[in-house]
Formats: sequence, C-alpha cells, structure tokens
Amino acid sequence: MKPLALALAAAAGVALSSPLPACSSCTDIGCIPNVTITPEHPITDSGQYQVDFVADGKTMTCHLKVPSSAHADCTDDRVYVYQERGKGIMWLSVDGKLKEVTVTITRDDAPVVDYTFSPSYEDTELNGPGCGTCPAAAETMPLD
Repeated sequence: MKPLALALAAAAGVALSSPLPACSSCTDIGCIPNVTITPEHPITDSGQYQVDFVADGKTMTCHLKVPSSAHADCTDDRVYVYQERGKGIMWLSVDGKLKEVTVTITRDDAPVVDYTFSPSYEDTELNGPGCGTCPAAAETMPLD
C-alpha cells in the first residue's frame, strides 16, 4: 500500500473509533413554542361556535360545530381547537412565545367566555437531556 493511502486509512480508523458527541442520543422533535388552554370542563352545549384568539395583538379565529368530528376551520395555522365527538371542546392551543392571550368563545352568537392571561412558560427538553429546550405553557380557562 502506498504511504499516503496507508495514512488516510489509519486516520479514518481513528475517526471512526472516536466517541460520538454527547448529544448523539438526541431526537429530531422540532420545537414550536406554544400555549395549551384547557377549559375547566369540556364545552359540550350543541351549536355553532366561534373562537377568537388575540395573541400579542394578532387576531385569529376558528369556527366549529359541537358536536362534530370535523376539524375547526381556522384563519391561521398557529391556532387549534380540539374536540372529541360526544365530549365537546377539550382544549385549544396557540403557537408562539406570547406575552398576552385573549380567548373569546361564542355559541350561536351568544357569549360563552372572554378570558385574558399572560402565559407562564416552562422549558422542556423535547429532544433529550442536553439537546436544547423548548418553551411551553399550560393554562386552565375558567368558564362563567
């Protein structure tokens, strides 16, 4: 074997036997900061609902029917309303690390709730220890 080829083969062997970086066990879960809003009890009354989110001044709206298995029709991909068939609206979410959120829900144009809060975020290590953090917040929404 020629000296250069021998040196390259030896270097490759050393590189392959070196330990991998500490974060090699990290997964590839993407980080999307968000806040999950859970009503203090599911919203189950039948009707046509409008859910308005105002997140740091930006208004986003979802329309849905309860009960239904159809997804809510929302004006922005950053908001989501989840309902289980026969159980009503279970939770809502807004993507982003926000300073203030207002949620206004109406059923058949009658007010259900108008709730404003400042999310309290906690960092979670979605991809494993030492692999970076992702902020998430959870809020329980009182219903009047």
